[in-house]
Amino acid sequence: LTPDRLGIWNHENPTWSPDGRTIAFADFQDLWVVRADGSAPPRRLTDGSSTCHDPAWFPDSRTLMLTSWREGTVALWTVRSDGSGLTRVTAGTGPERHPSLSRDGGRVAYSTQETGANVVISDLATGRQERLASSAGDASPDLRPDGGAVVFSSDRDGGRQLWLQPLVDGRPDGRPRRLTNGPGRAAIPSFSPDGGTIAYYRVDGQRR
Repeated sequence: LTPDRLGIWNHENPTWSPDGRTIAFADFQDLWVVRADGSAPPRRLTDGSSTCHDPAWFPDSRTLMLTSWREGTVALWTVRSDGSGLTRVTAGTGPERHPSLSRDGGRVAYSTQETGANVVISDLATGRQERLASSAGDASPDLRPDGGAVVFSSDRDGGRQLWLQPLVDGRPDGRPRRLTNGPGRAAIPSFSPDGGTIAYYRVDGQRR
C-alpha cells in the first residue's frame, strides 16, 4: 500500500479506521492515511513541522487522535482525516503518548511520565553514574573516543539540536553548549575516530 520513497524512513503504527476502509500510519515525523484497497495514493495529514506518532481513530472514521511534539511539549492532539482541524487535547505535562480510545470515543487512555529522558554516563568498573539531567528530552548520546566529552540530541531550547558536554573523569565539566542551530531537527550524532568531527542526521520538512 505504501511505496518505498514515501515520507521519511519507516512506515509504522498502522491502525484501521472503524469502517475498515482506511489505514492511518506514521513515518519518522508525519501521519498519513491510505485507502485499504489501494485505490488511491497515501495522503499526508500533518505538515512536517513536528513529530507525530501513535494514530488512533475515533468511531466516526473521520477524526484521529495522535501524539505530537508541538508548542514545547509532547501531548495528544486530534486531526480530521482530511488533514484539517489540528487541535491540542491534553496539557503535555507528561510527555503524553500512545492514546487508546473507548468504543464510543468519549474516553482516552494514554501513557505519561513525570520526567524527561536524560543522558546517563556510567562507569562500568565502579558503577558510578552521572546524569545530565534536564527538564527536556535528551537522547542519542555518543562519547568522544578519548572520553573527554559526550554529544547528544536535545530539545532543551525548544528545537531539537546537538549539544556537547565536556567531561573530566566521566563527570560533567561545566555546562553543556549547543553545537547546532540550523532548521529542522538534528539527531543521532556520532564522533569520528579522532574525535574532531561529528556526523549526524538533520531532518527539515521532507528533507534529510
